[in-house]
Amino acid sequence: MKQVHFTKESRWQKFLMLSMLMYHALDFGVKKLEDLISKTSRSQWIISNLIDEATNKPPGGVQEYAIVQHQGKKVGVIGLAEKEFIDQFTTLVTEKIVYIDCAEKSRDLCRILKEEHQCDLVIALTHLRIPNERILAQTVPELDLLLGGHDHLYHIEMVADVFFLKSGTDFEDFSDLVIRFDVSEEDAKKYLELDNVNSKRYLYSKTKKLLFECERVTIDERFAADNYIHDHVIKYSQKFNEDLNVPCGYTEVNLEGRFQCIRVEETNLSNLLADIIRTEYDVDFSLFNCGTYRSNSVLEKGYITHKMIMDLLPMADKVVVVKMLGSTFKQALENGVSAFPKFDGRFPSISGCRFSFDPTKEPLHRINLEDVETESGPLDSTKEYKVAMKGFLASGKDGYIMFRDGGITQFLIEDENAVLIQDVMYQFFESFGPDNDKNHVIKDRIRAERLKLFNASEDNVTKEGFIKIHPVCDERIVNLQQIQQNLEEVGKIQEENQEKFQ
Repeated sequence: MKQVHFTKESRWQKFLMLSMLMYHALDFGVKKLEDLISKTSRSQWIISNLIDEATNKPPGGVQEYAIVQHQGKKVGVIGLAEKEFIDQFTTLVTEKIVYIDCAEKSRDLCRILKEEHQCDLVIALTHLRIPNERILAQTVPELDLLLGGHDHLYHIEMVADVFFLKSGTDFEDFSDLVIRFDVSEEDAKKYLELDNVNSKRYLYSKTKKLLFECERVTIDERFAADNYIHDHVIKYSQKFNEDLNVPCGYTEVNLEGRFQCIRVEETNLSNLLADIIRTEYDVDFSLFNCGTYRSNSVLEKGYITHKMIMDLLPMADKVVVVKMLGSTFKQALENGVSAFPKFDGRFPSISGCRFSFDPTKEPLHRINLEDVETESGPLDSTKEYKVAMKGFLASGKDGYIMFRDGGITQFLIEDENAVLIQDVMYQFFESFGPDNDKNHVIKDRIRAERLKLFNASEDNVTKEGFIKIHPVCDERIVNLQQIQQNLEEVGKIQEENQEKFQ
């Protein structure tokens, strides 16, 4: 029985000096990517299933795969991205990037790495959602280990004899992984009995005779900061915080912005921001993808600061206003729930309407037109509506191709004249702040509408004069499957209670 130990030291110094391209790497084009990698990076970069049509090679001069020697073992490493990867480019990439199916490319490279290069282990660095990684593992059992990103969580699983690990997000955790080779079933049993004891997981691949021992390590005060980086971070973050840690509003309730919530269901935070945009622009609907909201946290009740808004909305996203038919808007809602239950950024944040969807149905066929209600009645597929949204969506990104392909009948505010979404937020909160003008007739009318919408009152203010808002969930997005499950659960409880009293 032989083992390979990936410690935190080898993680930084050797093994994970391999990197794969991720979202936004190509935002400024292939040439810029190539320039940045050549001038700033000491890592070896890979991407296996994206091809630059101009060169018929991976974009930016990166490699298709890598081979490393580690503790006497030859390890092949590939990098895989989802098809949606290309949809996330925030600016137009003039070079054509071709996507190759993950399973098809993995199978081909496993053969090359194991047969031609005699690799002992093949690892896939992935930027996929968990359901797609499970499909990949089931489809390509030749892979030995998936090290995944994209979903912002910690996750360990064995799928079809492929070990599957996500080590969290934002450098909050890392994984200390030991891989033992040529382990018999009998020898594996003594380890498997220790699974989940002392924070360690043990999983075994019977067909490959590989035993995986994995410990989740949380980054805390046990780890000393690098002095050079620490000093730079302190210097600039202090200045940044001084400028931005200034209150601009107040919320009476916690605001839910965690990805595992905001990307699969309506939350009071996504409702708040969508409502703000709709009222500021006086449109029929506002529509945003929940990938817009990046804080991945609960904003605790109390003062809302400029920094909190920057953390929530760090991208330079602009708000455009367009006209479209009700039929197009319904297609957009369908796209918004098409990836459910994945924690996908396309999940909709809406204002001005409410709808229900059935996730048991096929994607893009989960919403009935008659189940979409607007403030003036059912959604009319032939009527033209005014919609505020990000320019990112208007250009067809994140699966909203109906806007790119002629679904927008008119631009009322185009991208070059649009305002950043952060600035719209600041403007809104200023109107609820101590320095607002209460004597302007038009402002008073708009202010009254806002007070009603956000469950606020002129009499309920902080000592500084900030009006306290109380955003809620109001069932504007209803998951019919969840309702059915809730009803079944209630029915079971009622049956149990009846049996107790009989």
